[in-house]
Amino acid sequence: MVRDKEAAQPQLTAGTAGTIRYNDPEEMTSVRGDWDLEFARLRPGPFDTHFKMLSTSRLHFSLGTYGSGILLWGRAPPGVAIIGFALEGAPPSQRGRILEAGDISFTPEGTELAFVAPRSSTYIAIAFDARDFERRAVDWCGHPFSSAASKSPRFRNSAAQLQLAARWTTLLEEGVSDPSRLTDATIARRIEDSAFSALLDAWDPESGGRPDAGRHLVARRAARMIHERVSNPTNPGSLSAELGVPLRTLELGFRESFGTTPRSYIQTLRLHEVRRELCAGGPGNVTDVATRWGFFHLGRFSATYRRLFGESPSATLLRGGRRSFAVSRSL
Repeated sequence: MVRDKEAAQPQLTAGTAGTIRYNDPEEMTSVRGDWDLEFARLRPGPFDTHFKMLSTSRLHFSLGTYGSGILLWGRAPPGVAIIGFALEGAPPSQRGRILEAGDISFTPEGTELAFVAPRSSTYIAIAFDARDFERRAVDWCGHPFSSAASKSPRFRNSAAQLQLAARWTTLLEEGVSDPSRLTDATIARRIEDSAFSALLDAWDPESGGRPDAGRHLVARRAARMIHERVSNPTNPGSLSAELGVPLRTLELGFRESFGTTPRSYIQTLRLHEVRRELCAGGPGNVTDVATRWGFFHLGRFSATYRRLFGESPSATLLRGGRRSFAVSRSL
């Protein structure tokens, strides 16, 4: 299964594998239909993001190569946990913590996702049945993997990380090259066992780590507030006052956690909301949509929009209008 930007949004189910390419974060919102995810471009320039994916009944592999900086925000389905690490490029961050060499990113079940991938980076992850994996971890070392969640779980050493990367990549490539194998329950179970065994073998059960710095926690709380209130006016000053921290702490936290300022973060999310409306091709013109999302200087708005998305707002609206017309004609 190979998709491009003109294809319908894919929803991989158990027993499938494929390569999926995107040129716009809006196309990524249904990578997994049962997940509550949002994606936002954080840097201008070509998006050019693609994934290799594989799904069985107990795990979902994802190898993402990000051509542009991207923010992933949301939650996995109930009972699902996520583990991943960087393969190439600048280190990503997860829930405000920069993943340094040797770090394992672990998102326990029920935990909010807040993942930032830098431009030109590659990241591999698996999402899995949390209870099934924790049973394996207890059998392996006597305590659950989640007990390391607050301690920044780490690999035993760099060689162990490289071995895990090679093993996971091989499993993924084999599945993508012949997805029909995944319909065999015995083969699917072997893939799951191999993936989990390789992970547990690479993990250092005694790893300590670093607690999140206070400013990272502040940035995460502020980002959550911004997402919850994206349609309402907000600014860094009011956020810092509400959180009870100096504006400088908030600024530093955002730069370290998301690679941008709070003001730019807010603007980027609102630009994506504008783009969603324009892509939908609904009633109203560019001015109406832009001002509804707080952009009142239209010349400046148009220039910022073009830098981020590579096209003018009117071009996006025109494409959205054509798509809506085509759908209405087909009904």
